[in-house]
Amino acid sequence: MTLTESIPTAIILLFWLVMISVHILTLLSVAGKWRLYQKAGQAGWKSLIPLYSDYMDFRIAHSLPMFWPWLLCQLSGYFLISIAEGYLILIIAILLLIGYTISFIRDYRLSGAFGHSVGFTLGLFFLRPLFLIILGFGRARYLEKQQKKVTRQ
Repeated sequence: MTLTESIPTAIILLFWLVMISVHILTLLSVAGKWRLYQKAGQAGWKSLIPLYSDYMDFRIAHSLPMFWPWLLCQLSGYFLISIAEGYLILIIAILLLIGYTISFIRDYRLSGAFGHSVGFTLGLFFLRPLFLIILGFGRARYLEKQQKKVTRQ
């Protein structure tokens, strides 16, 4: 085999290695999120349903009231981008920025719900699949939201 014949073979081999790695990471991420839900006392299958899993993420993170504004920002931003012209592009960018800010807050609260801090939040926000695996299979335990005691006077 000459050099010109081995280069395409190496490229194909590299392509398949990347594809297999992506599939393994995806499967581990799904399994990690399943375990994360189980740690939080929820059924693992809830992590497989697209919008419902987002709803459950907010619920587990003790941020349920933020779900509807997040969903509105995300959906309206992604639907409007196809007809964007002029100032509408700025509005879409603002909506998406608000949605990503709410996502960051959700990730911060999700990290806190498992006893982690801001560093883990950054990892969860930027490298979500990897940090879902860490949350799901790691030693972190789910911390129930502390109920505020009402004292009567």
